Amino acid sequence: MATNSTQPNDVLHSDNHSRLSPEEIAKAVARHNKNHSVAKAENIALKANKATKK
Repeated sequence: MATNSTQPNDVLHSDNHSRLSPEEIAKAVARHNKNHSVAKAENIALKANKATKK
């Protein structure tokens, strides 16, 4: 498979991506962990419950 490295709109080399500050990244990670920690805990509890039922 041949690739063309001269594409001006190559996604990996695009300058049009959003630029997040370290503070914005930390806030997004904290929000993600807050929203998904409950689901993770429920998943762990389900796995433990399945193991005890066998």
